[in-house]
Amino acid sequence: MFKNFAGNIEFKTATAILTDRGEGALMVIGELMRQYPQSRFSIAGHTDNDGNPENNMRLSKLRAKTVARYLYEFKSIPENSMVVEWFGEEQPVADNSTEAGRQRNRRVEIKVLDAKLESLTKTTPTTTTIAKNEVKSTPVIDKPKAETAKVVKQVVEEAAAIVEEKEAVKTPQQELNEISTNLRFKTGTDSLTRFGKKGVSNISKLMKANPTLKLKIESHTDNSNHGISNLDLSNNRAKAIIELLKAEGIDASRISSEGFGDTKPIDTNDSEMGKEKNRRIELKVVN
Repeated sequence: MFKNFAGNIEFKTATAILTDRGEGALMVIGELMRQYPQSRFSIAGHTDNDGNPENNMRLSKLRAKTVARYLYEFKSIPENSMVVEWFGEEQPVADNSTEAGRQRNRRVEIKVLDAKLESLTKTTPTTTTIAKNEVKSTPVIDKPKAETAKVVKQVVEEAAAIVEEKEAVKTPQQELNEISTNLRFKTGTDSLTRFGKKGVSNISKLMKANPTLKLKIESHTDNSNHGISNLDLSNNRAKAIIELLKAEGIDASRISSEGFGDTKPIDTNDSEMGKEKNRRIELKVVN
């Protein structure tokens, strides 16, 4: 089941934005993953060879991270149980000279890596079966209990160290930078996607954990035409975030906003990937 979900996890063309069908597939996959709380998973992003290699590498990275973030946010899959990788166009599984082949190569693969800690506490070989694929844990046979306990302790300490280091280095601004990548709106509107609303909830949690933190929301668009000026659209999107934060109990005096429309692009508007980068919300800590 976890060998390859390329046909199910769909994104909007040349973006890291999940389609409704893609979100639906991840909801199902997440439920399956939750049945194996001791397991570790590989989340690997791939693309076809359309475009330049550098952009394809970046796109595969964004898509893999989007999938991992979604599973963490909506299905409570622990971040330290997912290994996120990206390979751009380097690992095709089909011929890129056909559309069908390119479609197969545009994929995010989710694979089981192991059954974390479980294999270390068994004295006989075990097999965990997930649908049609089997992952065989490493047997521990005739090993002294002290040695087994030592290995388990080492793995636990290493995992705790990784989590501690990750938590220690994140500042509120760094957390806001991560959250901002998930603040997505439905095309041409100020309606946040479900993923975007979850991102606003994370802003709220951060601000409640840091009661003196003040936030500025800067909203940007690409140069597309949507029947409303891009300046108005950017302002409306910032206001939509503020209203949700107020609804979650954040004092409005702690939040300011500014819309820039399409006046401050950070990439070209001549490609879908460039437009995606220009459609952004920037969250800044105000001193």
